[in-house]
Amino acid sequence: FQTIYGNEVTVVTNWAGGSLSNGGEEVVLRDPDNNVILRFDYNNAGGWPERADGGGSSLVVRDTEGNYDDESNWIASYEFGGSPGKESQDSENSLVITEILSHTDLPLLDTIEIKNISETDIDLSGWYISDSDSNWEKYQIPEGTVIPAQGFITFNESQFNPNGLWNPDAVEPRDAEFAISSSGDQIYLIEAKDGKPLYYAAERKFGASRNGISFGQYYNSEGQEYFTPLQNNSLGTENGGPLVGPLVITEIMYQNLPEEMSWIEIQNISSRPVDLFDPSNPQSVWKVGGLSFQIPPNQSLPQGGVAVIVSGDPISFRINNSIPDEVPVYGPFEGTLQSNGENIRLQMPEPGEPDPEYITVDFVRYLASETWPSPEANSGYSIERIFVNEFANEPKNWEISENKGGSPGVSILPPTDSRIDSSVSSISTTVQIGENASEVKFGIANFGIKNLEYTIDIEDLAWISVGPSSGTSSGLTDINDHTLSFNSSNLNAGIYESSIKILSDTADNSPYEIPIRLEVIRPDLNLSHNEITIATREGQNAEDYFIDISNTVSGVQMNYNLSSDVPWLSLSPSQGSSSSATDFQRHVLTFSTSELASGSYSGNITVNAGNAAGSPAVIPVNLIIADGLQFFMDSRSVDLGTLTSWQNSGLAGGNFSPELEAPIVEEVGGVRAISFNGESDWLIGPAAPESILGNNPHTIEAWIYNPKVGVQESVISWGRQSGTLGGLVSLNHGSQNIYGGVEHWGGAYSTGWDNTEEEGKWTHIAYTYDSAGTSRLYLNSDEVNARNHGPLNVYSKDTANRLLPIVIGAQNEGNGTRNNSVSASLSIAVIKVYDRVLTQSGIENKYNDEASNFGREPTVDVDNDGDGLTSSQELALGTDPNDSDTDDDGFNDGDEIVMGTDPLDFNSRLQIESITGPDSDKFLITWSSITGKTYVVEKSVDLVNWTELGNVIAGEGDKTTFSDSNIDSSDNIFYRIKLLQ
Repeated sequence: FQTIYGNEVTVVTNWAGGSLSNGGEEVVLRDPDNNVILRFDYNNAGGWPERADGGGSSLVVRDTEGNYDDESNWIASYEFGGSPGKESQDSENSLVITEILSHTDLPLLDTIEIKNISETDIDLSGWYISDSDSNWEKYQIPEGTVIPAQGFITFNESQFNPNGLWNPDAVEPRDAEFAISSSGDQIYLIEAKDGKPLYYAAERKFGASRNGISFGQYYNSEGQEYFTPLQNNSLGTENGGPLVGPLVITEIMYQNLPEEMSWIEIQNISSRPVDLFDPSNPQSVWKVGGLSFQIPPNQSLPQGGVAVIVSGDPISFRINNSIPDEVPVYGPFEGTLQSNGENIRLQMPEPGEPDPEYITVDFVRYLASETWPSPEANSGYSIERIFVNEFANEPKNWEISENKGGSPGVSILPPTDSRIDSSVSSISTTVQIGENASEVKFGIANFGIKNLEYTIDIEDLAWISVGPSSGTSSGLTDINDHTLSFNSSNLNAGIYESSIKILSDTADNSPYEIPIRLEVIRPDLNLSHNEITIATREGQNAEDYFIDISNTVSGVQMNYNLSSDVPWLSLSPSQGSSSSATDFQRHVLTFSTSELASGSYSGNITVNAGNAAGSPAVIPVNLIIADGLQFFMDSRSVDLGTLTSWQNSGLAGGNFSPELEAPIVEEVGGVRAISFNGESDWLIGPAAPESILGNNPHTIEAWIYNPKVGVQESVISWGRQSGTLGGLVSLNHGSQNIYGGVEHWGGAYSTGWDNTEEEGKWTHIAYTYDSAGTSRLYLNSDEVNARNHGPLNVYSKDTANRLLPIVIGAQNEGNGTRNNSVSASLSIAVIKVYDRVLTQSGIENKYNDEASNFGREPTVDVDNDGDGLTSSQELALGTDPNDSDTDDDGFNDGDEIVMGTDPLDFNSRLQIESITGPDSDKFLITWSSITGKTYVVEKSVDLVNWTELGNVIAGEGDKTTFSDSNIDSSDNIFYRIKLLQ
């Protein structure tokens, strides 16, 4: 054993006596305890690999997890003698037997064609060709025989059968000589080295053949390989199409109605009558393989003749289906047309043989699959051949009958002249905006008899083209490749549709239309934050922050980068990508603020995602360097709808969230605010920092909108009710004179607004505590009340020693729950809490910073946005005091007032409406104007040096026209209009 297979194979033992039966037997594998690990039976019949039955190959299992009793789970080894102890391997050489001529009369000789399908030459020296799977050592290929890459080589009878019947000077043949049987045979190509066989490199098995007609490799449109008679011998060259006829199977009824018969139809498509028997031996008749049926003796089919073979009584079938007398009806056949598929073979006997083999003239292996036309079970519909001259085992050459019952006995000759067939029925593709979609290739072929000549017509659109624009095809295998190209890089996002029309004067299905659909997808930039506010103490770096970025459109890649326009903010990573809403990337914001003085700073993060929707996006970043701003909540950048969380941008950090019911975010008095209804919709946040507990100083300011002032409505609070006096801080807005303003638990420690509270407008309220026992209340920057009381002792924990949260819209009870009786029924936009005391001027400055944003006049009338208008003027005009160009028309609000245009109307602006001419040697310049205003018209040829043409006072109407008759020869003339101040 080791002499044959080498010492690398581990031999466990040898069995005593017995052998593996050639006819098959049971094999059982047991463990040391005699438990069965594996049990199966092999065989040499049915579909078991024949070459393993004495042909030098072993049986090799395909799937070790599969069924060992299943014949399809085994193959014959390619290695001679198998491959014990290692994986079975194919030969490294890629060779195929592509054509065999087995039935010849001189001058033709039996011939074998081999093709090298690899990209390298293959040396066949010393290899063998044999017709026996038990004696491979027959014809040895001479030294120096090389088959080139993608090339062919042929071996004929003069080489492997030199003393055959073809040779009139033949002598006694040697044992190694062999002839190819015209009744069917098999051919093996054996890879060998030093006379030792290594692999079965190629093999072919074939049946009986007609004289002078070769078998050849052929693929149908599904890529299935057949070794079938060829229309023309092509030894040494590429194979042509298959031979079809003289008789063909034209219709199959296998889904017959339960009470009806199954049947097949055959037709003579040749130009002469065909005997359905061997004239030299009339008892040898044609038969139908798969149905176990022989045609009766002495039958013939005339040119174009049709016959039907049925499963039941032919007479009944003829009567029930009105079959004409000239159409033979044969039957009954013994086999069954299976509904899940059948292999039907129309076969003729070998001529002149007393005991003939049968030559397959036509065969169909129909299947109940997606590729084959499949009538519904017991529906009464047949499948009909489309073109009688095309290959039978071609799913595209069959269709379901139009009528129930099919059309038995009806000739389908002559077929249509030609028919357009395409490898695609439609073309649909997707591309990202800014890119060209990938090319799409498709094939056009002819299903008809005559040549197909066609042209391709496509709409004259810039985004698609096709080439080549015409072609010819002689049949199904003569496929022309065409390419659809896309020039989509300049298209906007959307769906674009067109079609390809294939036009032919002879095709029965012209024009053949192929719809085209192109979807241009645009990524959509999505940001977790639209604005960021960060606070830190002077001398410290603000804590890291983050933003998440994603693309809300799935199936398209969005690449982007981020940048900051201020030195105190950096981003990591500075670029990213996303292909869906869930594919988000987190970017960390790092702040270098330790060297910044206290104050407010602003910067921007720009996210550039190319042509994505929403790109470029600018995220404002507000930085507050302050000593003591612990809490800063601003609702103006919060999404509308039910509130889920309110971020604290102050030093204490954290978020405020609903505990029971949720308030809503809505527009109130022109400001986006959080509205509370007083019914358990308060917010709880983090615990109060130590710096605002006990008797420590603190300040609260807030912008609120109270539609109707209640008795006591808590805006923000910490500490708790019950216990020591001064254990609570609650800034309220209510009419109660003791607790309505600020409450510290105990009337002597609390105070009200002294009847200054406001309803139905945005109001700035503030409160300070100085740690010396004095609380002060401010309304719109004015001090309205103060109370001197003892020191505070603000609690951090409830009576059960649990940390208490800061509450917006309610107060903490002593047991750690919230008191709904003092809950707020108002709207809040801004809350700030400092761990220091703001002075009265500091309160006023805070008020003035925001007053115009809340529809209030500041105490000092200033121009916040630099447009030449004070805040009070902007409030009167309705313009935005913090936006110099309210209507975004390119002119600031103050300039529009001077020009007489409307700063709230984008279309109301100074602009040239038209320049016409030259007409009668003059240009007419028309611009939008305001009656009574004086305008200056200027002219230039280089946009550098300008010449004044004159002053014009605008008359009635909203447009003014100036005529320039001083026309020179310059290629470019530019005009501009200026308002004379």
